[in-house]
Amino acid sequence: MIWVICQLRRDCREEVEMLFPLTSPIPNVRNRSIDGIISHAKLENAKPMALNNTEDLGDLLNSSADSKSAREGARRASQFDLKIDKVIDCDGLDATLYSNRSLCKLKLGDGKGALSDAYRCRTLRPDWAKACYRQAKAHMLLKEYKQACDALLDAQKLDPGNEEIERALSKAIELMKISPDEDEE
Repeated sequence: MIWVICQLRRDCREEVEMLFPLTSPIPNVRNRSIDGIISHAKLENAKPMALNNTEDLGDLLNSSADSKSAREGARRASQFDLKIDKVIDCDGLDATLYSNRSLCKLKLGDGKGALSDAYRCRTLRPDWAKACYRQAKAHMLLKEYKQACDALLDAQKLDPGNEEIERALSKAIELMKISPDEDEE
């Protein structure tokens, strides 16, 4: 993610300073410092950006949630959410950015915001299981278990055998059985 921000924005020091402590070493960057990353990004900026680089944020958020307190995780998710907003302003057609912002909003407890970004993500990349998974997680947060099951079934078709999807689907089915019908509320 730090690499994406450097490539999309000329003045990225603030974002690099925030992300630097959370970033693993970037291949081919000899000077592992804030200035080194910015300098290297400026040199590489003429090359086309790979979309896969933006997927690092999701991994980063997941790992930070495992190793930090919930409050610290929420604070960081909030900061990432604000930074992703800026990046999306530059590149609003990258589904991975919407997926990552959806994850930030999930971690902040903003189910409607997470769902909105997940829908946008699925619109941009309808054949991506992670987009379906993000949509399902947002529906789960909103206690919309039927819709969560539907999205997880779509994810399962796109990525058969994915254990995380299987676990989430089992949980959604279980919650759907014990929850009152959504139509009756």
